[in-house]
Amino acid sequence: MKQKSYYLLLFFFIICMGSCNKDDLIQIFPGDNEKVIDVKMYDVGLKFYLQNEQGEPATTFKEGENFSICCSIENFRGTEFLMYDHFPPDEIGKVYKSDGSFVGEADGFPINWVGMPSIYYPERSHIGVFPWIRDDINKQCPLPPGNYYVGFTFRFDLSNTKDERYKNAVTDEMKFRIYFTVE
Repeated sequence: MKQKSYYLLLFFFIICMGSCNKDDLIQIFPGDNEKVIDVKMYDVGLKFYLQNEQGEPATTFKEGENFSICCSIENFRGTEFLMYDHFPPDEIGKVYKSDGSFVGEADGFPINWVGMPSIYYPERSHIGVFPWIRDDINKQCPLPPGNYYVGFTFRFDLSNTKDERYKNAVTDEMKFRIYFTVE
């Protein structure tokens, strides 16, 4: 009987651990039907995706093809809100090999945004598009064939508003990853 209780407790622990980790990590892989991470929280929408040279969301690219890292925040609230933790975080512009080794940072990523509060107005979308290779900067080279990922970790504090309904609008730390392939 004691052994049975032990196994039952272990089973519930494993189930709990699996469900806790699943909620804070949102991922897309090559071959998935979905190409865009699209999350809505506290009447704020977040989209995160890679875009090919034709302007379409994608997770597979041809060798030599340029791509862009895209993210947007849309305010569905009736009031504006201010986010002190700057979005997008500087981690978004970084590309890693699938083994976790750093490859480089997108030419088009605006590192000077870090530390500035962002105001999000009602019924507006704020979009950032960061090309891997930008013609006027051209520090990066096309990625060789292989498996890569982009992503970021962020805790959204959406509570800075005059609207009482959102006074506790804070998420746990969330992780977003897009895995992609260059063929």
